[in-house]
Amino acid sequence: MSSLNDLISQIPTRHNIISYLVFSGVLLGFLMAVVIVIRTPIRNRALYYYALLLCCLSFVTLDTFLCYTGWMKYTLEWNDSTEPLTLLLAPLLYLCVRFLILRTPLPAWVLALHFLPAILYALSQIPYYLDPLPVKYNAYIGAYFPEFSFAEVPEGTTYGYQKVKDFQRWFLLIGFSIYGMLSLQLWYRNRKAFGN
Repeated sequence: MSSLNDLISQIPTRHNIISYLVFSGVLLGFLMAVVIVIRTPIRNRALYYYALLLCCLSFVTLDTFLCYTGWMKYTLEWNDSTEPLTLLLAPLLYLCVRFLILRTPLPAWVLALHFLPAILYALSQIPYYLDPLPVKYNAYIGAYFPEFSFAEVPEGTTYGYQKVKDFQRWFLLIGFSIYGMLSLQLWYRNRKAFGN
């Protein structure tokens, strides 16, 4: 069996126009988020939610960029670390729209409820974040290079977190569906305030 370093070194790196476009989007997303936070008045929470949304989206896209180009082999400790951030995208978009329409802030405990699914998901994945590098290598290879050899994991490694991880796409879909309906309902109830 090859050592883990040998297995990691066989991961190819690739660069093409797509990877350059994705990286430019990541840089622009972070830059826009910083500019919005610096230039926005403190009372305009909609733009702060939007800046946080851009930041989360940029981190998720950076993770995808690293996986696509093969550079994830240099940062395997962080593989799949942005999954909880994907569950923040729909609530942040809704909060941005809500503040633009109603112009009233939510109490802190209500805001916490919007972020609770992402926090609970992150907590459920702590065992994966603490797993040794071979487990993260196998997860990355399984998703992007299934033809490569898998690393030998330490005996006694458990994968209980996988039960929750398997539903991550459904959590994302349900979140966007619920928050999409809430946004439409909010707009419909307040449509007269917009005029024609």
